[in-house]
Amino acid sequence: MVDENRLPDGVEIIVISPVEFLFLQLRIAGYVGLTLVSLMVVGQVALHGFRHEAVRQRIQELEVSLPKPGPRLLLALGASLVLMVAGLLYAWYGLIPLLLDYLTTDAQQAGLSTEWRLSNYAGFIVNLLSASAIGFQAPLLTTLVLRAGVASHQQLASSRRIIWFGAFVLGAFMSPPDPLSLFLVALPVIFLFEAAMMWDRLTRR
Repeated sequence: MVDENRLPDGVEIIVISPVEFLFLQLRIAGYVGLTLVSLMVVGQVALHGFRHEAVRQRIQELEVSLPKPGPRLLLALGASLVLMVAGLLYAWYGLIPLLLDYLTTDAQQAGLSTEWRLSNYAGFIVNLLSASAIGFQAPLLTTLVLRAGVASHQQLASSRRIIWFGAFVLGAFMSPPDPLSLFLVALPVIFLFEAAMMWDRLTRR
């Protein structure tokens, strides 16, 4: 994560506590473990929930067609993984270097020294990676909502402004408080949502 070749010119990463690096490693390991456990819990709840008679009856009452275990479910999981990797690559090779250069230049032009605390720098990287990984799920979520009958194409189209606003809220919470970061996180989400809407309209004809 801390690669000198990826740092802008004039930037130094500093540690201000003897145990800061150790705590950072534990924190990252905790995030990874929590994510894996959460995925396992969601999978188990979904698997056992679909088998429960009351849950199946409620789903039938709502007229929602959820994917059954099989090729389609595996395809959805594979698509989710591909989109997550695409989001991570976008953040790692595009978003993060651009923002680091922008923020460094802005600070240096103001006459400030650019010494970043290790934990703050790592948090910055993790937040942007997480935001991109989540945001790039937009086309899959849109397609699932449409194909499962949770909402129609017309309903999502009429809620476009709310969805766009949600994308900017995600960008505001998961990125630094500057307009460039906000747009670089939110715009790919909006683009992918619109691409999924267009794909749904073309494939339903």
